[in-house]
Amino acid sequence: MKRLLIFIFVLFSGNIIFGQQLSLRSQYLNDDFLLNPAIAGTKDYNPLTTTFRRQWAGIEGAPVTQSVSYHAYAGKNLGLGGYLFNDVCGPTRRTGFNFSLAYQIKLSKNNDSKLSFGLSALLFQNVFDATKLTTDEPNDVAINNLHQSMLAPDANFGIYYYSGSKYFIGVSAHHLIQSKVDLFNTMNDIPNTVNRTYYLSGGYGFNLSENLVLTPSFLVRSIETMPYQVDVNTTFTYKNTVWIGASYRHEDAVIALMGFSKDIFSIGYSYDYSISDIQNYNNGSHEICLSVRFNQKNNLSNSHKTPWNKRNRLYTP
Repeated sequence: MKRLLIFIFVLFSGNIIFGQQLSLRSQYLNDDFLLNPAIAGTKDYNPLTTTFRRQWAGIEGAPVTQSVSYHAYAGKNLGLGGYLFNDVCGPTRRTGFNFSLAYQIKLSKNNDSKLSFGLSALLFQNVFDATKLTTDEPNDVAINNLHQSMLAPDANFGIYYYSGSKYFIGVSAHHLIQSKVDLFNTMNDIPNTVNRTYYLSGGYGFNLSENLVLTPSFLVRSIETMPYQVDVNTTFTYKNTVWIGASYRHEDAVIALMGFSKDIFSIGYSYDYSISDIQNYNNGSHEICLSVRFNQKNNLSNSHKTPWNKRNRLYTP
């Protein structure tokens, strides 16, 4: 019975997977492609990123999320990308994959400012494991009638405007198709249980000194059946290597952010401290993001760019 009550509590809490049907994240600044397909191919590198999040540590059956993403510039103003995801919450699991295509329009002569349009197709499987629930009545009909597994297709769309690494703003919509399936077979008159989710994000990088950059940013989430939610973020980056920051998620959490980058490798960590009514029942949320940046355009010294046989005049042919 305790496990059932925990699941129901998680199910109807304000910021959970089934309320918004998309996993909650704090590391989206390091893996923004998951929020907006138009970001595919807009970086100066091709990031392969994996993220793991454990939400509300200490609560049995609380949401756990894993994802792996990759995107790259494919030439001719096209960006390609995709990701795999797995969201688990109590007795339910949502697993799927996504493929994205983006088209970039140059808005300046030096190609610093671009406008990108992205579209992605996805397929996800919703799985329910009734064996993970303990009920007062054995073989409860309300539980046994739930679907064990279902497949559902969908699509996302996004627009992204950016100027190098200076500033950006983007908007995206997930679940465009709104698959007409009742994922949990509740036997009620539910015309659609897959609701559209919208994201609006933006940020600007201020050079405080030659080595220090301040980047304030924001994220607004909105789902058609729930109130919108706002994140406000601030990060400090030193020598493009170490960063620390903080976020405030309205009426939900205060978040500490930190990370480190070396050569093509990058790691980020965040800790969410709950400030909502659930704070007395959990030990916070943990999220880690690991990234490998392929084909990274480093600011190498001229000696690295010059062929070895021309670096020293003594050996110049």
